[in-house]
Parts: sequence; C-alpha cells; structure tokens
Amino acid sequence: PGCSGIGRVFAGQRRDPFVVNLGETFDLVNIKYPATELNPAAEFATVDSLVDANVTAIELEVPTACLTQSKGTIIGGWTTASLPATRALGSVTPG
Repeated sequence: PGCSGIGRVFAGQRRDPFVVNLGETFDLVNIKYPATELNPAAEFATVDSLVDANVTAIELEVPTACLTQSKGTIIGGWTTASLPATRALGSVTPG
C-alpha cells in the first residue's frame, strides 16, 4: 500500500539450491585439502548430499523504494520453520 512499484510473490516447493557434502562436513578430520568449498565450481566438484531435497518457500520481490520510504535502510523479517514428527514405540503387525 502506498507504493507505485510492482512486486511479485511465489509460494511453493523448489529444489534446494544449497550444496553440501554432509559426510565431510560432519567428519572434519578427513576433509579433503584444499576444501572443495573454496573452489568456485564447488557445486560440481563435490558430493551434494541434498541433491534430491526440496524446500518450501514464500518469496517476495518488492522494489527497494517501497520498503525504505523515509524509514531508513534496515529491513527486518521474522521466520519460523517446523516439521511435524511422530514417534513409533513399537511395530504393529496388521490383522
């Protein structure tokens, strides 16, 4: 409201763009040197443990002028994420 700029919004799932080799990350004793994370082509030079993972995102594209109108240049945000979980105490045989 009160801004003449045009914004866009997206909500949905996308392939996770984050690249990490979880094995090396949690086993720093055996990490390769030099670390492939320092390689500009690291996305293609290492194992991507999250290659099949998705993220759910709500993305806003808003003109900067609409966000900082006479209010300074700091933009704050509040986010949260949760994952419903269940706990199985024992196996149940059908029938």
